[in-house]
Amino acid sequence: MYELENRRKNKKNVREASEITQEAIIITDTTGKIIFWDGKAKKLFGYSKREIIGKSMDILLLKKHGEKYMKNIEECRYGGEAREVTGVRKNGDKFPLEVSFSCWRKGDNIYVINIVKDITEKKKLTEELREERELFIEGPVVVFKWKAGEKCIPVEYVSPNIKKIFGYDARDFINEKIRYEDIVHPEDLERISSEARLYGEKYGYFEQEYRIIDANGRTRWVQDFTITRKKDGKIIYYYGYVIDITRRKELEKKLEEERKQLVSIFNGIDEPIYVSDLTTYDILFANKTFKNLFGKNIVGKKCYRIFQNLHMPCEFCVNDEIFGKNFGKVHIWEFQNKRNNRWYRCIDRGIIWPDGRKVRLGIAIDITDKVEAERKMKEALEKEREFKLRTAHYFFNPIAIAKGYLQLAIDEGNDILPKIERAMYAIDRIEKVIKNITQRGEITE
Repeated sequence: MYELENRRKNKKNVREASEITQEAIIITDTTGKIIFWDGKAKKLFGYSKREIIGKSMDILLLKKHGEKYMKNIEECRYGGEAREVTGVRKNGDKFPLEVSFSCWRKGDNIYVINIVKDITEKKKLTEELREERELFIEGPVVVFKWKAGEKCIPVEYVSPNIKKIFGYDARDFINEKIRYEDIVHPEDLERISSEARLYGEKYGYFEQEYRIIDANGRTRWVQDFTITRKKDGKIIYYYGYVIDITRRKELEKKLEEERKQLVSIFNGIDEPIYVSDLTTYDILFANKTFKNLFGKNIVGKKCYRIFQNLHMPCEFCVNDEIFGKNFGKVHIWEFQNKRNNRWYRCIDRGIIWPDGRKVRLGIAIDITDKVEAERKMKEALEKEREFKLRTAHYFFNPIAIAKGYLQLAIDEGNDILPKIERAMYAIDRIEKVIKNITQRGEITE
């Protein structure tokens, strides 16, 4: 009776412990047979109490871990420690566990209390932290901690990868053999120091671009993002990271040189040339000829506003003709600008601007004189046509009359004099028309 009461008390104690702990509690005997299974264990592995009681603990573990379980029990007798193992759920899913072993002796019997904890999130977090550390320690970013409030810039910490990136030994900064200002380019030192004080106090963080001198004496551009740490309202530390942007700066310089060269070429062409953004319609460039036509300060303004005096994109905009599948193809068209009433032959093409944007390059050739000449030519041709029609009328009508009377004279054989006289009159009319054309330029009798 006393033994039974003790068992009940022990089970009650285990249940109470199970209710207050976050981990699952599984109790086995020294053969690994499960004799206690709480609700958290059910939730963790998917087995009900009826399914698992009496089964071996090794079905909950990956095979290689299950085989070591008995050895763990033996060690448990002498104070086993928490171990990481791989658990296996009822549905076969595997997941990382942390199992703490402890022994519970009752008379001649020894029971093993297994405190089981799912460490999936812990492992994930640990891996993320490891990757994050590698990102900074082994990656392209050098991490710094600077002490504030002194004239110099003492370094309290710098990540070891500074050796790989800039050639310096991190220990030389910590031991103050090298101060940070020693590696900053002399022309940038005053600027970055004043910016750090100003923006650090005002915003608590700042971002800078400046030059440093690496261990081999080469000038390197860096981008520095720094936050401040204060105590009693005063900055005591700066924490930041520095990344090498030398390659980016070299590309920017090259692109700027290409842009200047392109602009120089465009400015040397007498025809109006402009470049506009595809999506915003902002004018990015206009050569001197274009500015002379539409104004000096047109860069940055909307092309439809400047060129057409409109408040929205032109209905006849040809962007669709030079972008998308037509990018790089030349589109030629003609139109009359309603703002200055000049006619232009437009040559448009989509190109890549030095900053990487796809833009519209437009060349506008003034063809007003050509269009006017074509109009006058058309009028002249129309007058010529009218001249020919009228001339034909004045020639062919009298000739037809003359031929008619002569034919009658021939056919009748008598009384021909009046007919001949009429024919002579018709011929006289032709003669007058010819004289008026040659002498006066008029088609009249």
